Amino acid sequence: SLRYSFPFSPAIHMGATHLLAVSIKCPNPKDSLGFRPDHVSLGFIAGAVLNSIFLDSLEPDFTNILRMNQGSHNPLIRKLEPLMIRPSLDLGSLSSDYLKEVPFHLRQLIKSVASPTEMGDLLSYLMFSPGYVKALIELGEKDAANQHQDIQTFLDA
Repeated sequence: SLRYSFPFSPAIHMGATHLLAVSIKCPNPKDSLGFRPDHVSLGFIAGAVLNSIFLDSLEPDFTNILRMNQGSHNPLIRKLEPLMIRPSLDLGSLSSDYLKEVPFHLRQLIKSVASPTEMGDLLSYLMFSPGYVKALIELGEKDAANQHQDIQTFLDA
């Protein structure tokens, strides 16, 4: 679905009736209005570009499917059963806690292009350190457990 305006479209055209999506966008980010610096750094811009590539089309397409399901009374249009699983924590904020695990030279490069308050989104895409990966796995397990009933209902349908 990367760089696709309607990422669910291929599955729908192939006849899917149920759509399961795993998003990396937290529904309640730490800064819900978004970070608004007076001067943006290259690191902030890079993080925003990566968010644009990986996030921007999934959420609106999911919302469109929900709207179509609510407004469609035409029997020729099949209803879809969508489920979106989202992390309960902002991954950009979480990644900043593990900056010390990034190799020295990469850490210095990131610090040179982004301030500590701006680097979270960029860092979350670049970091594969053991501590951060472990934190992501634990977060995924916790979130899956919290959404167990919704996932089970979806899978049973």
